[in-house]
Amino acid sequence: MTSWNPYLDDPALLPDGEAAPVHGLAVNPAAPVELLLRMLDRRPDAMAVALRHRPDLPHPVAEAAARHPDEATRRALAGNPDLTPGIRSVLAHDPIMAIAECAAGRAASPPWPEAARTLAVRQIERMLSLFRRARMEEHELLDEIARELPYRNEAVPAVAAEHPDPLIRRAAALVVPIDGPHWRRLTADEDERVRSEIERRAGDRARRRDHVYTMDDLRVRMNGYAYRALMAECRLAPELIAYTLETGVASGGAEAVAGNPHLTPDAVEAVAGHPAPEVRAAAARRPDLTRAQLDRLAADPDASVRTRVSLHPALTEPERAAIDIDVSTMPRSFPSAPCEDVADSVRMAASVNPLLRRRAAIDPRLPAGPVAALAEDADPVVRDLLARHHPDAPPAVLLDAFRRNRHRRELTRHRNFPTTGLAPLAADADPQLRIVALRDPRLDPATLLDDRDPTVRRAAAACPRLPAARIVALLEQPGLCAAAASNEALPVPSMWKVLS
Repeated sequence: MTSWNPYLDDPALLPDGEAAPVHGLAVNPAAPVELLLRMLDRRPDAMAVALRHRPDLPHPVAEAAARHPDEATRRALAGNPDLTPGIRSVLAHDPIMAIAECAAGRAASPPWPEAARTLAVRQIERMLSLFRRARMEEHELLDEIARELPYRNEAVPAVAAEHPDPLIRRAAALVVPIDGPHWRRLTADEDERVRSEIERRAGDRARRRDHVYTMDDLRVRMNGYAYRALMAECRLAPELIAYTLETGVASGGAEAVAGNPHLTPDAVEAVAGHPAPEVRAAAARRPDLTRAQLDRLAADPDASVRTRVSLHPALTEPERAAIDIDVSTMPRSFPSAPCEDVADSVRMAASVNPLLRRRAAIDPRLPAGPVAALAEDADPVVRDLLARHHPDAPPAVLLDAFRRNRHRRELTRHRNFPTTGLAPLAADADPQLRIVALRDPRLDPATLLDDRDPTVRRAAAACPRLPAARIVALLEQPGLCAAAASNEALPVPSMWKVLS
């Protein structure tokens, strides 16, 4: 059962109760394009779920929705993650800026280059128009283009760097990546103020790289992010390090210092032996720890410190196995990204440390051998991560992860999600597992039409293995009529009757 249908894949998308059959018809994967276009014209409100969530939305329907006069219709379409670049480009010209940003900017997943550039031109011209009409000061324009707009659209700096107005290029000089192609172009800009801005940033970078920050630098007002960035990245005087390690635990400054790459060996010893466990845990990630420091941290009284140091690349597998760890002390965001080199992921997949195996499990490039090993891992989180991230995760692992109620919708859309051996789940206490049972061709979906849970009943009514006559009859049954209208086995003449 591969066709998308919210009554089967994610019942929460559609409301409970007696939704009108036309709403079910809108998400029917077998509905003819002509019917959907008619519905878009007559009942655009009923198309919202299909426009926002259907992965295989027919192109003529998407194109008509992108140009539809109803703002809510275009807004729903802009949220669809599976739109083609061409449709996104149309939406990037939408008169409602929020719709254009949703379709092309950071709200899109991933951002689409051409649509994002189109949107960037519009955003910049809008700001420039406000400035020319004296609705915005020069410093406000610079700040908007250099700081606010790039947050909403990553294409803004590149487009601004190529703009004919030197004021816009000057704003770009504040934000384009240093030493990138646009940076190099702006260093030779015909406008002196643009070149001066680039030179100022180059000088600031050189000073920041070489400057040793002292206690005097803390007297300058800075927000918490800037303070922690300074402590984590810059060269710090010994007295500033000592002061921060003594007073900066609550503010995060001491923890930031613990990861600073410029620390002297004495300062590394100070952070590795700091009284606060969060500082020692941060120090445990340093690549320059000595063997004595590694051994001490591996025996630390705090489990979070031991757990963090157990990931250190300098340790052997027997050394890792000897460390008493507690995986619950790791941040919920771990692991956040796979290794750059798949060979490192392969090595981690065989580690005794479950946290390293978790990191390996999120790498979609893992070959078959490690995938098979991780599919049998004793750690359920490893198996869940493999199910979510690897295109070849085995069906049993996907179903096992589904049982634990983690990321259910994305798991059912996995190409390996099972379709056989599921019939026994029709008696499971979990209604979502009873819905999954409908994927098994051996199960008669009619047996679940009287299920105690309304979402299961609607899923059964949407199952295409029901006889066509039964589906047509369900169009008259309150509570199931919308699901029946969504059933791809509904005869096309009956679909037209629903719309009439």
